Amino acid sequence: MTENRSLEELVEQFLEQCRSGNAPEVSAFAAAHPGHASELLNLLPLVLEMEGLNAEITRRLPHQTSEVPELPDSDYRLICRLGSGGTGVVFEALQLSLNRKVAVKLLSPLLLKDTARRGQFENEARVIAMLHHPNIVKVFGAGCSAERCYYAMEFIGGRGLDQCEFSDPREIARIGLQAVRALAYAHHCGILHRDIKPANLLLDEAREVHVSDFGLAFVLRGGGEIVEKEEARSGTLRYMSPERLAHGVNTFATDQYSLGATLYELVAKSPLLPERNPGELAKRICREPVPPLRCSAPDLAAIINKCISFRPEDRYAGMDDLAADLQHFLNHEPVCAAAPSPARRFRLWIKRKPAVAALGFAAAFCAAAFVAALAAGYLRTTAALNQAERNAAVAAATLSQVFARLAEQLPSQKNTQLLSTLLPITG
Repeated sequence: MTENRSLEELVEQFLEQCRSGNAPEVSAFAAAHPGHASELLNLLPLVLEMEGLNAEITRRLPHQTSEVPELPDSDYRLICRLGSGGTGVVFEALQLSLNRKVAVKLLSPLLLKDTARRGQFENEARVIAMLHHPNIVKVFGAGCSAERCYYAMEFIGGRGLDQCEFSDPREIARIGLQAVRALAYAHHCGILHRDIKPANLLLDEAREVHVSDFGLAFVLRGGGEIVEKEEARSGTLRYMSPERLAHGVNTFATDQYSLGATLYELVAKSPLLPERNPGELAKRICREPVPPLRCSAPDLAAIINKCISFRPEDRYAGMDDLAADLQHFLNHEPVCAAAPSPARRFRLWIKRKPAVAALGFAAAFCAAAFVAALAAGYLRTTAALNQAERNAAVAAATLSQVFARLAEQLPSQKNTQLLSTLLPITG
């Protein structure tokens, strides 16, 4: 019987139906398999996000294939489609009153009567409208009726980080710092994003990052926590923190973990965990610490590894501390996530103060050259004195021999007395 099938088999069956274009409703599919109903309700939305099937299913809907819908009695004219997600489609549009390009997110008509999804969509617009930061997309307006539900936002002429490649760890740190500062601002406003991933970080043409898609955001006042019910848990499985996936616990540390997983993927050019099977991936996230990142920038790796610590208390105390450490890395200063050796500190100081280091090395070289010159002069002088003493000794010995021979050749007593007087002088 179907109820005797494993959870993995049921998930695979659901995915096959989605891929074939006959996607069933999650609730209906779960109800058809009561033995795993609660697990399916929790897992299937995550599977759709991870597999990218939400967007694929949305693309297959007739109302979104080729035609661009209209927004009657609004200030916006939709031009072309930019992308789609689990709840709707994003269009490039023109704001008529100001003649400026904007992006309009339109809720899927199939979800207009879904009270929960519609409320989530409206909440996203309200949350973004509360935030005013250069690295968070701006909302310009919203509108809802029985036929349409939409909001207009800043047009970012770029792409998600999931479509970008980076070769320089410092560029990743610079981009990461922008995202961290945006999230730090959101956290200070009491907003928890809950769906940080590469696709939700948009990189514009000026290489500036913009945090987008606050569809799952919570208002979290006072730095506490929110616990989700199992059936209401949603997000992107691959970037979920262990405490959120296992227990539904949402704190500001969960955003930090998701951002750490994102930065890990950008540096390593591969996901934090390689498992593709949703069940195996979920078990791995909940039960085991992830393998530490190793790269050519050990301090950046230490920062990212701290963000993805298994226990929330082992991560940074807040986004401000994470931002400070990333800034230390960019400034060639020691980071709090790692304890560098004295040699490492010295190398960082050289990178941080190259001009001072160059002057110091030049002064040390000149001092060494001066000492070497003094030593060489001293050695030359000492050698000359020693040579002079040796020459004097040789001359004295030679002179003694000369006088001795003269004494032998002049045997008279008078000359003998004269030589005996001179010989002591030469000796």
